[in-house]
Amino acid sequence: MHLFSDIPTDLEDVDILCLQETWLMNIPAADGFEIAFNPAIKGTKGCPMSGLLTLVKLESGIRILTAKNISPYIQVVKIKLPIQQPKIENLLILLNVYWQHAVMQLDKFMELISETICDVKENEKEANILICGDLNINCLPDKIRNDRAHGKNTSDPVATMWLHEMKACNIKMLNGETPGDIPAHFTWQRNQQQSTIDYMFATESMKQEVACLNITEMKSSDHCMLEMYLNVAQPKKKAANSCKNLVVVPGRNRLRLNQTISILHLC
Repeated sequence: MHLFSDIPTDLEDVDILCLQETWLMNIPAADGFEIAFNPAIKGTKGCPMSGLLTLVKLESGIRILTAKNISPYIQVVKIKLPIQQPKIENLLILLNVYWQHAVMQLDKFMELISETICDVKENEKEANILICGDLNINCLPDKIRNDRAHGKNTSDPVATMWLHEMKACNIKMLNGETPGDIPAHFTWQRNQQQSTIDYMFATESMKQEVACLNITEMKSSDHCMLEMYLNVAQPKKKAANSCKNLVVVPGRNRLRLNQTISILHLC
């Protein structure tokens, strides 16, 4: 069973992949990729829980400088992008995250996120920050009222708490505020239930260069694919299909039904 079998995009265009809740206890084989691995942990019944995985395509010119596992649910990867222009800083701090109320208290999770962002801003003042993953929280006010995520009503205070923390850190939401996703689309659905629980957040400098965010349903998963286009190329005319692609894919291992995928293109 191939690790990438259910990813609905051409791996030739994939430079970075981030997966959450992989359930992987051992580092997988992924030819042609550099790997930052955060293993799953054993749950109360002895079954694997969580697990985070970030992969960088070796031939892309992108490099993982450092990788740190803050917890089983937060992975911080410092990445150097192959950008030779001042339009956007070539240093990206990627937070690959997964939160679920059953595995960690939200206040503790957000405390770790906040501390990590503050540390990055203190030590890497010019770096771009991108947070991507499955939050199991609906942060969109117009959808909270009718949302049922995983069979439970989404709580207004929970979403408000997360958004307050992001505002305090000056991190902007991309869902619902980026061309292609206005108004915001659902990112998860199962039977008659729908919700927006998979997100991308970024610093203002990065958000300003986002051209488009597309959300697409997948046949093999109850999560959607998030695809973001980032304008960082030199200003010159060229065909759209000749763009250099940087693809960031937060998602889940195909061993599970709920696979989340997000993509970031440099063009």
